[in-house]
This record gives sequence, C-alpha cells and structure tokens, in this order.
Amino acid sequence: MRQLLTTLSLAGLLAIPRPAQAQHAFDDLPIDDPSKRSILAKGEDPAKKIRDNIFIVATIDHPECYQGQQVRLSYKLYTALQSTSTITAKPIFNGFVIKERRPDETPLPDKTIDGRRYHGFTVWETLLTPLQPGEYTIDPLKTGNDVSYTTPDGGTAHYSGAVSSRRTTIHVLPLPAIDRPPAFTGLVGKWQIQSRLSAPRTDSSGNDTLLVEISGSGSFQNITAPYMRWPAGFRHMEPVQRWEISDSTTPQSGRTIIAISFTASIPGQYSLPPMELAWFDPIAERYYTKRTDSLTVHVLSAPAPPPSTPVATTQRKAPVTQQSPLLKFLIPLFLAILVGIVFIFRRRRTSRSSVPVEKAPATNPPAATHPVTNAPIANIPVTNAPGPIQPASKEESPTPIPLPQDLTKEDLALADIKQTLIRFLQSHLQTDTWAEEDILTILQQKDPSLAGKVQSLLDECNQLLYSPLSPEPSILARLNRRLEAIVGQGPL
Repeated sequence: MRQLLTTLSLAGLLAIPRPAQAQHAFDDLPIDDPSKRSILAKGEDPAKKIRDNIFIVATIDHPECYQGQQVRLSYKLYTALQSTSTITAKPIFNGFVIKERRPDETPLPDKTIDGRRYHGFTVWETLLTPLQPGEYTIDPLKTGNDVSYTTPDGGTAHYSGAVSSRRTTIHVLPLPAIDRPPAFTGLVGKWQIQSRLSAPRTDSSGNDTLLVEISGSGSFQNITAPYMRWPAGFRHMEPVQRWEISDSTTPQSGRTIIAISFTASIPGQYSLPPMELAWFDPIAERYYTKRTDSLTVHVLSAPAPPPSTPVATTQRKAPVTQQSPLLKFLIPLFLAILVGIVFIFRRRRTSRSSVPVEKAPATNPPAATHPVTNAPIANIPVTNAPGPIQPASKEESPTPIPLPQDLTKEDLALADIKQTLIRFLQSHLQTDTWAEEDILTILQQKDPSLAGKVQSLLDECNQLLYSPLSPEPSILARLNRRLEAIVGQGPL
C-alpha cells in the first residue's frame, strides 16, 4: 500500500512531511483513509466538512483554583483529514499573568468518535496565574485549516475552513482570611527558604552580601525579598534577583536567589535576625510559614594603612626634644634669617627677569623645564620613594577612573534619577531604608496618590536600566520632569 503523508503546521511553522509514524506535534498526521475522507464531493460544503472532521479541545488542569495558583491551559487539535492547520487567533487573558510555553510534542492517544478515528496533538499551551478571585471565561482559540487531495485525473485540489475551540471557564477562589500569617504577601505554591552570608567577616569599610534562596514550585512572579530588620549602623542596597526556573513542570519549579549588599560602619559582632517566608498551599488548602536561621556578622576594624618609609625629619624628632633651651632659641632665629635671605634673593631674580629683552637666545631652555619654579613649597609632592624630590609639573592632572564598559551615560543618568528620588523620600519619610518596596509601603500609608506616581517612575527607570537599548535624550528629559514634579511637592 502506498505510504500516505500528511502535515500539520502550527503558529506559522513550516510543515515538514515525514513517514506515517507520528514523531511530534508539527509532523504528519496519519489518516486511516484520506483518499475517501478528504475528497470533497460535488455540492459538499467545505467549511462544514472541515468542522465535522477537525476539532479543538481546551483543557484546564484546575478549573477551580485559588487566587495566585498557577494552572495549565492546553489546546488539543484532533483531525481525521489530510490537513495543514495554523493558529489564527489566540484568546486574550484579562486578570491573569500568562506564561506561554512550548507544548509537549508527543502525539496524543487516538480518539474514535462515531466510528471515525481522529489523531490528536497539543497545539498551544500556556500557564495562567489569576490575580483576583471571580468567574473568568476564556475566549476560543481559532485555527485555519487547509485540506488537499488528489483528483481522479491526477491533479491536486484544495479547500479550507476555520475551526475554533469552545469557550472555557475558570472559577478562582479567594485566599482564606482565617489563619493568614502576618508575613504572607500573596505567595502560593510549595516553598523553602534559606539564607547565608557571602563573607561572615567583613572590614568596616567594605561590603558584604546577604544571599537568600527561595526554592519550590508555584508562580515565581509573586516572590519578593522577605523583610529584614537590619541592625543599627547597617545600610543595604536594593535587592538583586536571579532566577533558575523549569518550564517543563506544572506549576513551574526552580529557585530564585536574592542578593542584598550591605555595609556596616562600626566594628563589632552583630546578629541578623531570621527572615520569614509565608505561603499558601492550594493542594493542602492551608498556610505555611518558615524562618531562616539568624546569621552572625563579624565587622572587623578597617585595616591600618601600611607604614611609610620614614623621611629625614621624622628620624630627627627624638634628638631635638633633648636639646638645651639655648639651642631651641637659636634654631628658630637661624631659620628666620635663612628665610629672609631666600626672600631677598628671589626678589632680585624677579626684578632682573622683568627687564625687557629684545631677542631671546635660541639656546635658552623653555621656562617650564627650568629646575627652579615659583610654586610654593606646599605644592611640591613628597614621596616615600628614594631619590631626589621632583618639582610638580603644571601639566599633570589626575588620571580619570574609567567607567565600566557596560555603563553608559544614559545608565548613569537613570541611576541618578533613582538615587535622587530615593534620597528625597528617605528625607521626607524620615526613614533610612534603601529598599524600594519598604519606601513605597510607607509612602502608600501617607499619600497613596504620590505612591502611584513614584511606583510608575521607578518601574520605568528599572525597565530602561535592564533594557539592552539606551534611552533617548527625550525620554531622560521626560523622566527628569517627572522627578522634579515629585520632588517639588515639598514635605509629605
């Protein structure tokens, strides 16, 4: 029997013919008898024929779920024709955080309906995280389908038609209010937390980093840095998160590592108190809380600078203190006379150099290279290296420290906008925290309207900082105007 081929193309992918044995979702769909079933009879409606032989099923692994619980929505296409299918419309999800992922390419078990055999594949799949409780209706997914067959005279004929899934419903339950722990911030799933220090011993002039690892399964979008009550004298930077997430599981699984750099200005031994992580387990339908261990920080004194090579004056201090009172009187007098002689000598040199000269000898060296300068003695640098003291050159200037190659002027401008805004809010809210979340929480209680403006400005700055493209000058100017509008409001 002649080998029969069929193709399936989804989401714009090219159809690739293959042997009848199905390998993955975008390969051929084996058909029992396409020569009879795919042929369009005279007077037969092509759109109806396609609807009778191709259909899409939407499935949700948890049609009833909790707010913040991640669920999987899959669309499976079944066909009994020799067809090529392309997704033409995807549903719009309002009230959800969505995460599209590549569907499993393993062929689905065949379905037999009314004696007709259908072969199925998963054509589209996404993870949904509901943001609010309620009843949500998901719109259909639509595909365009093209069927081709061989006519009796050996030619090829085509017809096409659209197929869509049915609407589906998700019922989202509110999170229980009973037994909700104080540390709960909306995290749903199953989680673990642990923390450690990058360097338990740190110089008072250096930085250390608190590393917090949160691992488990659920919606990672709801993970935030746990609250830390920092000891007095500690200053911390904005948390930086890194993610390691597997999309092959439902819900997602993996871990996030939160790095919080901090400084301590006073030497001593300090204890960082435990941090709490609270979450709701939708399977067990209860809240859990876990605490990290307390961490001890040893802040050492700043290392003393290396001793410098002593100069002649430091070696003669001890003998001078043992000299007689007469010698103590004569030494200042001798120094005063010496300074007077030098002053008179320099006055005479100056008066001579002021006489106009008609022609300067060509052999005279330039004044800048003359070993005697008119600079005061305090401007001559004294080094600890052996050798004669060299006069300071007027052309010398400090070498500027180069900026890292990945920091542009635009990045520095964005960082300056954020820093100015944070310092303004710290001053007016009378807080020493640098954490954006903590500042926004305090501001929300005092002025919700201003908190929204600050949140919007910080979000846009953060997006631009992490964007691979540098912002245009017009965008920076607009952000500066928004910053001036916030800072210009005065005391909160």
